[in-house]
Amino acid sequence: MADVKQRGIRTTSAVVASPVTGAAAALYAIPAGRSFIIRKISWFNACAGAADSDLSIGQGLAAAFVAALPAIHTLGGFSGTLAEDELPAVEFQYVPVIGVAAALTDITFESTVAGIDVVIEVEEVE
Repeated sequence: MADVKQRGIRTTSAVVASPVTGAAAALYAIPAGRSFIIRKISWFNACAGAADSDLSIGQGLAAAFVAALPAIHTLGGFSGTLAEDELPAVEFQYVPVIGVAAALTDITFESTVAGIDVVIEVEEVE
């Protein structure tokens, strides 16, 4: 395991369940003027049919969703975690777009099936 030093303040999102197939859900609200790196992702595939799913994490909602990390394949009925030494260091920033509400101001996720519970830990970049 890599020796990774903590540099900024770390916080954890609430557990968020994917609403419906292909619909993005907000995981973490990014305050204006700040940026974050995801340090840990945990999930549980609670899909009723125990179907496998692909989980994408990025920014934006609905048609404005842009994946920032590679898709994570989740197995039906199983949980999983990716820690900071397994994740690419992608910086998420508050990006307001004039005329578009909540364009790229949250870290969001979407999955190919409903019923995926996700929680992330983020570290503020200084």
